[in-house]
Amino acid sequence: MSVSTVILFGSDDCIPCHTLKPQVESMLRRKRVRYLYIDVNESPEEVAKYQIQTLPTAIIGGLTAVVGAPNILRSLSLLPDKEDK
Repeated sequence: MSVSTVILFGSDDCIPCHTLKPQVESMLRRKRVRYLYIDVNESPEEVAKYQIQTLPTAIIGGLTAVVGAPNILRSLSLLPDKEDK
């Protein structure tokens, strides 16, 4: 799976988002991807652009939307580590 960017949509007042964010950041430090966290309260135009309806949501590789903390962690675990060729 070739992915260059992961965008995580969340909010500081969303408990699952608040719990998930450090886990995603830790996991992605080992991966060959760029990571961007977007707070939906601060960026409503991005929420509309990506049609975000549920939090947390991750956009993986600009194409795949994954909803829910367990699904996001499972999907990100499949990305190759930096030392993988």
